[in-house]
Amino acid sequence: MKRSKIINVQFSDGPQQLMSSLKVKCNATGEIKSFYTPYLIGLIKRKYDNNYQYFLKTYISKSARKRVLEVTDEEPALDVYKSVLTLEYDHLKRQPGTIKNRHRINVIKSIFSRRFPEENINSIMG
Repeated sequence: MKRSKIINVQFSDGPQQLMSSLKVKCNATGEIKSFYTPYLIGLIKRKYDNNYQYFLKTYISKSARKRVLEVTDEEPALDVYKSVLTLEYDHLKRQPGTIKNRHRINVIKSIFSRRFPEENINSIMG
Protein backbone atom coordinates (compact mmCIF):
# COMPACT_ATOMS: atom_id res chain seq x y z
CA MET A 1 0.00 0.00 0.00
CA LYS A 2 1.28 3.43 -0.97
CA ARG A 3 1.70 5.94 1.86
CA SER A 4 0.44 9.48 1.39
CA LYS A 5 2.83 12.34 1.81
CA ILE A 6 2.28 14.57 4.85
CA ILE A 7 2.46 18.35 4.29
CA ASN A 8 3.02 20.67 7.25
CA VAL A 9 1.24 24.01 6.78
CA GLN A 10 1.11 27.11 8.97
CA PHE A 11 -2.36 28.68 8.77
CA SER A 12 -3.50 31.77 10.65
CA ASP A 13 -5.42 29.53 13.08
CA GLY A 14 -2.40 27.30 13.75
CA PRO A 15 -0.26 24.61 12.14
CA GLN A 16 -1.87 21.65 10.36
CA GLN A 17 -0.52 18.37 9.07
CA LEU A 18 -2.34 17.52 5.85
CA MET A 19 -2.20 14.52 3.56
CA SER A 20 -1.12 15.17 -0.05
CA SER A 21 -4.78 14.99 -1.08
CA LEU A 22 -7.85 15.64 1.04
CA LYS A 23 -11.58 15.10 0.92
CA VAL A 24 -13.74 18.03 2.09
CA LYS A 25 -17.50 18.14 2.67
CA CYS A 26 -19.54 20.90 0.98
CA ASN A 27 -21.54 22.72 3.67
CA ALA A 28 -24.45 23.40 1.30
CA THR A 29 -25.00 20.00 -0.33
CA GLY A 30 -23.07 17.53 1.82
CA GLU A 31 -21.10 16.32 -1.22
CA ILE A 32 -17.54 15.17 -0.64
CA LYS A 33 -14.96 16.88 -2.87
CA SER A 34 -11.35 15.81 -3.39
CA PHE A 35 -8.54 18.37 -3.36
CA TYR A 36 -4.85 18.21 -4.14
CA THR A 37 -3.37 19.79 -1.01
CA PRO A 38 -1.03 22.37 -2.63
CA TYR A 39 -4.05 23.73 -4.54
CA LEU A 40 -6.16 23.68 -1.37
CA ILE A 41 -3.50 25.62 0.57
CA GLY A 42 -3.54 28.38 -2.08
CA LEU A 43 -7.35 28.44 -2.08
CA ILE A 44 -7.48 28.83 1.70
CA LYS A 45 -4.90 31.64 1.57
CA ARG A 46 -6.76 33.47 -1.22
CA LYS A 47 -10.38 33.07 -0.23
CA TYR A 48 -10.54 32.04 3.43
CA ASP A 49 -8.12 34.46 5.14
CA ASN A 50 -5.57 31.62 5.48
CA ASN A 51 -7.86 30.09 8.16
CA TYR A 52 -8.21 26.30 7.86
CA GLN A 53 -11.07 25.88 10.38
CA TYR A 54 -13.01 28.74 8.77
CA PHE A 55 -12.57 27.00 5.40
CA LEU A 56 -13.92 23.71 6.78
CA LYS A 57 -16.87 25.51 8.38
CA THR A 58 -17.88 27.59 5.33
CA TYR A 59 -16.73 25.68 2.21
CA ILE A 60 -19.31 25.56 -0.59
CA SER A 61 -18.41 23.76 -3.81
CA LYS A 62 -18.52 25.39 -7.23
CA SER A 63 -21.26 22.99 -8.29
CA ALA A 64 -23.45 24.08 -5.35
CA ARG A 65 -22.91 27.75 -6.21
CA LYS A 66 -23.71 26.97 -9.85
CA ARG A 67 -26.95 25.23 -8.82
CA VAL A 68 -27.94 28.34 -6.88
CA LEU A 69 -27.65 30.38 -10.06
CA GLU A 70 -29.87 27.87 -11.89
CA VAL A 71 -32.66 28.01 -9.30
CA THR A 72 -36.07 28.29 -10.93
CA ASP A 73 -39.54 28.95 -9.53
CA GLU A 74 -40.32 25.25 -9.98
CA GLU A 75 -37.69 24.31 -7.39
CA PRO A 76 -39.35 24.69 -3.97
CA ALA A 77 -36.32 24.13 -1.72
CA LEU A 78 -34.17 27.23 -1.34
CA ASP A 79 -31.96 25.97 1.49
CA VAL A 80 -28.82 25.83 -0.66
CA TYR A 81 -29.51 29.32 -2.00
CA LYS A 82 -29.98 30.71 1.52
CA SER A 83 -26.80 28.94 2.71
CA VAL A 84 -24.70 30.39 -0.10
CA LEU A 85 -26.01 33.91 0.51
CA THR A 86 -25.46 33.78 4.28
CA LEU A 87 -22.00 32.20 4.01
CA GLU A 88 -20.83 34.72 1.41
CA TYR A 89 -22.27 37.54 3.52
CA ASP A 90 -20.42 36.23 6.59
CA HIS A 91 -17.18 35.88 4.61
CA LEU A 92 -17.40 39.44 3.26
CA LYS A 93 -18.21 40.89 6.70
CA ARG A 94 -14.92 39.41 7.97
CA GLN A 95 -12.90 41.06 5.18
CA PRO A 96 -11.35 44.53 5.30
CA GLY A 97 -13.99 47.13 4.35
CA THR A 98 -13.23 47.76 0.70
CA ILE A 99 -15.75 49.53 -1.51
CA LYS A 100 -16.18 46.38 -3.59
CA ASN A 101 -16.92 44.29 -0.47
CA ARG A 102 -19.37 46.87 0.91
CA HIS A 103 -21.16 46.95 -2.45
CA ARG A 104 -21.37 43.14 -2.59
CA ILE A 105 -22.67 43.03 1.02
CA ASN A 106 -25.43 45.47 0.07
CA VAL A 107 -26.32 43.40 -3.00
CA ILE A 108 -26.53 40.23 -0.90
CA LYS A 109 -28.70 41.97 1.73
CA SER A 110 -31.01 43.23 -1.02
CA ILE A 111 -31.32 39.81 -2.68
CA PHE A 112 -31.84 38.11 0.68
CA SER A 113 -34.58 40.54 1.76
CA ARG A 114 -36.43 40.10 -1.57
CA ARG A 115 -36.16 36.30 -1.55
CA PHE A 116 -36.71 35.78 2.19
CA PRO A 117 -38.79 38.77 3.34
CA GLU A 118 -39.72 37.13 6.65
CA GLU A 119 -36.07 36.79 7.71
CA ASN A 120 -33.20 39.18 8.40
CA ILE A 121 -29.72 38.12 7.26
CA ASN A 122 -28.10 39.89 10.24
CA SER A 123 -30.18 37.91 12.74
CA ILE A 124 -29.33 34.63 10.99
CA MET A 125 -25.61 35.35 11.17
CA GLY A 126 -25.87 36.18 14.87
